[in-house]
Parts: sequence; C-alpha cells; structure tokens
Amino acid sequence: MKKIYFLLVVVSCTMCAWAQQKSVSVKDIVTLPNGLEVMTNSYDYTASVSGGSVSGDVVIPASFNYKEHDYRITEIDISAFRSATAITSVTIEGNNLLKICDNAFDGCPKMTSINLPASVTSLGTRAFYGCSSLTTLVIPNSVAVLPSMVFYGCSKLTSLTLSSNLKELPESMCYGCTSLPTVEIPSTVTTIGQNAFTNCSALTSITLPAGVNKIGMYAFSNTTNLKSVNIPNGVTTIDVQTFYKSGIEQITIPASVTSIGKQAFYTCPALTSVSMGNSVKTMGLQVFQGCAALTSVNLSTALTEVPENTFNGCKALTAIEVPASVTTIAKQAFYNCTALASIKLNKGLITVGENALRGTALAAVDFPEGVTSLGKAVCYGDKSLKNLTLPSTVTEIATDAFYNCTALAEVHNRMQSPLAIVARVFYKAQTGTLYVPKGKVDVYKAAEVWKDFSSIVEESDTPQPGKKGDVNGDGEVNVSDVTALINKILGTVDYSEAVCDIDGNGQVNVSDVTALINILLL
Repeated sequence: MKKIYFLLVVVSCTMCAWAQQKSVSVKDIVTLPNGLEVMTNSYDYTASVSGGSVSGDVVIPASFNYKEHDYRITEIDISAFRSATAITSVTIEGNNLLKICDNAFDGCPKMTSINLPASVTSLGTRAFYGCSSLTTLVIPNSVAVLPSMVFYGCSKLTSLTLSSNLKELPESMCYGCTSLPTVEIPSTVTTIGQNAFTNCSALTSITLPAGVNKIGMYAFSNTTNLKSVNIPNGVTTIDVQTFYKSGIEQITIPASVTSIGKQAFYTCPALTSVSMGNSVKTMGLQVFQGCAALTSVNLSTALTEVPENTFNGCKALTAIEVPASVTTIAKQAFYNCTALASIKLNKGLITVGENALRGTALAAVDFPEGVTSLGKAVCYGDKSLKNLTLPSTVTEIATDAFYNCTALAEVHNRMQSPLAIVARVFYKAQTGTLYVPKGKVDVYKAAEVWKDFSSIVEESDTPQPGKKGDVNGDGEVNVSDVTALINKILGTVDYSEAVCDIDGNGQVNVSDVTALINILLL
C-alpha cells in the first residue's frame, strides 16, 4: 500500500512540474525581415506587432517561423505605429489578427489604405486617429463595438463601411471626417454618440435606423452640407447642439420627442420648415436662433415656455401661433424676426419677456386675458405696430415696452383702472387713439402717461379687434367678413383700419380682399 501511495505522489508531482513548465511563456522581441518588430508568446505561439522601422507599403504577415515554431500574429499593440509618418499603406494578410489596440495607427498622415480581415473583433480608442490620407475603410462584421474617436480626423475618408453588428456609434467616431459624403448606419444601431459626426462638412444625407432612440450632444454639429436627416420615432431627446450650424433644410420632430436641448438647431441657414410633434414639453435656449430661412414652424401643444432667443434672427418667419399651453414667452424669443407679420397668442399666456417681440413686422398684437407681465422693450421700435390690445389682467408693463412705436394707431386697454407706468412705455407712440372700458374715459384722462394719448374713447365706440380676418367682429372668419371688408373699402361702413389691413401693408384696399380670401381657402 505504501508503494502505491509513493507512486501516486511521484506522478502527481511530475504532472504539476510539467504544468508549471507549460504555463511559463517566453516573450521575445523579434525583428522580421521587412523591419516589423513583434513580441512572441511561446505559451500559445502567438505574437503582437509592437512597431518597427518600416515605411512605404507595410505588410503584416499572418504568421512567421521563429525557433522552429510558427507564430500567429493576433494583435497590433498599443501605439505600435503611432506617428509613423512614412507608412503609405498597410496590408494585413490572412485571418489571424484579432485585435488592433489603442492608438495603433494614430497620426499616420500618409497612410492611404488598410484592410481589416474578418478575424478582427476589437478596435482600440483612437486606432486610426488623424490618419488624414486614409480614403476607404471597411469594418468587418466581426466587430461588435467601436471605441471613441476611432476615425477622428480622417479628413480624406470618402467611404466608410460599418459592421452590421454595431449597437452604438461612439463618441467622436467620425469627428472631422471632412470628405465623408454619407454613411450607411446598420439597422442594429440604437445610439448615436456625442460628436459622432461633428465637422463632417461633406456629409450631405444620412438615414438613421428605426431603432435609434438616442442622439448625443453635438452629434451632427457643423455638418454644413447635411441637407436631409430623419429623427426616428423612439428618440426622446434632441440634445444640446445636435444639429448646430448644420445644412438641414427641413426637419420633422416625432411624437416621441419630449425635450429639445439648447441650440439644437442654432444657425441652420437652410432650414425652412419645422414640424414639431405635440409631445415636446421643454426647449432649451436659442433652439432656432439664427435660422434665417425658416418660414414655417408649428410649436408643440404641450410646450409651456418659448425660451430665451428661441427664434431670434429668424428673418423669414412670417407667422406663428403660440399654443395655449405656453405660459411664458421669454426674453428675446422673437427678437429681430423682421418678417413676422402675424402672431397668435392664446389664453394661458402669463408673461411676455424683455424684447420678446422687438424688431418684428407685426401690425397687430393682441395680448390675451391672463397676461400679467409685459417685459422691458417688449415691442420696442416696432414701426409696423398699429393695433395693440392690453388685457384687464396686466399688472406690470415695463419701461420702453412700446417705445418709438410711431405707427401705433389704436390701443385697446381692457383695464378698469389705469396701471401706473413710466413715460417711456409709450414714448413717441401716443399719437393714436386709446380705447378704454365704458365709463372710464375721465379716469384715463386724469392718469399719468395714459392722458397723453391724442384721443381717449370708450371701447364700445368701435368694433373690438379680434382674430385676423374677423372684420365684422363676430368672432368668426367667413364670407360675411369679405362682404364687410368690401363695404369698408366702398365707404359704406367704418371698421378699424388695423382689423381691415389684412395683408399688413398699411393700406386698406383690394389686396386685402385677396388676402382675406386666401385665409378662407387655407
């Protein structure tokens, strides 16, 4: 029995010693005949490329023989060819390579081409960063994940084929790929990362798969030639500067979107039309600021605020309706919308901020009942403004609100008692008529600032302004208003000039009849 036990111990020790010997790998740095340096691993007879003194067309073999063993090249090491300025192309032979590590080809400015075999499963961060001469790249379907900045600064890349198994386009993936005209995004992708296509100035169109539910900040910023892009129904947020200074011409925001980030469409010079789904509840600052070609936009009926500078400088915008859900029009929301001739403000609005309607072409502004505060210079210097309605609920009209509105002909004041205001509120804007509630003429004639209007009469003396086209003031816009307008032109009845000036050109004539008929045909 003791002999058997002794033999078992000997066998066990022998096997352990053999296993330990087997597990010890020898790593040598070897220079191949073409100048490549590789590090061998004798444990599994694999090798990684670590660099070398190479230039021109570099060939990475599938394997090589060393010390009577064949070694498979499975990896290109971290920074193996970083800043290798003399490499012009790379050919990877066979299907042994599994991994290209971080910064492997970072800063190879003359490398025009590289092939990635189907065996490759992993690409490292910045693997091809700054390869500014690389023109074509195919990512095999064996790659399921791409790291950040993988193609950053590949400024001559004109063709990029992505793996069909990707779920995410990573942060700054194609940042600065200024020659890339389009990319087919695989149907498996659900996330477009931050800065994914920033500064891709040659990008003209892109189709986002139906499964995309997240688009990161700045994803398409400065894509100045991007004319067309779709936002899939599933995306919930359009993030900060997503399409900042892009070339998009029109955009449909689906019902799934609930928020739009700051400057999301800032200064998109070709954007003409925005269709916004009714689930958008919040918008950041300056969302459409500087979109000088924007002519048509509908706002979500769930929106609670038109934020600061939302439409600042949208000089082609002619008309807009602010939904009843909106309680606040913030500072400079419509500032310098020089063609804006029609705005519908609905009951529910409470606050209109500083400079909110300054620099517009509005001939009439009807602040609805419920509005309590009109900010500083809200309509400052609006030379087209002829007709103004102030609701009974106003408790504050800040200085310069209607400063230098020299064409103001009618102010319809619903307030039972004169609100205390400073003289600059209506500075150079009091040559018209102030209409006040019945029985309040004497009160207003005794009130500071209000008393300086050229004429103060009771509101009942003249038809009250209503919706655009409601000439006869019955609350509806229909054929009877066309008749009323014609009678006004013929001089048989007397309606308010501001109500009858349908086209806002400062005159009441046949062109207004045409404009009214067009309203009825809409």
